[in-house]
Amino acid sequence: MTEHKFNSISELAEHLKISRTTLYKRANLSDINLTGVYSDEQLELLSSVHQTVQQLNSLTEQTGQLSEQTEQQIKFLNKEISAN
Repeated sequence: MTEHKFNSISELAEHLKISRTTLYKRANLSDINLTGVYSDEQLELLSSVHQTVQQLNSLTEQTGQLSEQTEQQIKFLNKEISAN
């Protein structure tokens, strides 16, 4: 496994040709600690727009599912309250 060392977040962002803000968002989504040393796989995840979009879509889907479950729970609890 090849390791790549960067002296700063700015240097890494410049290497990936993305903004620091985008770098932080992608690192957060990919659970990558911005430590200064990165594997090829981590650099690929950080540079990949497609991967980030997939992760965002997945999170959006999960949020929708949780919202639906929450609505169902609220309806059930309202029925329980009304029955008592």
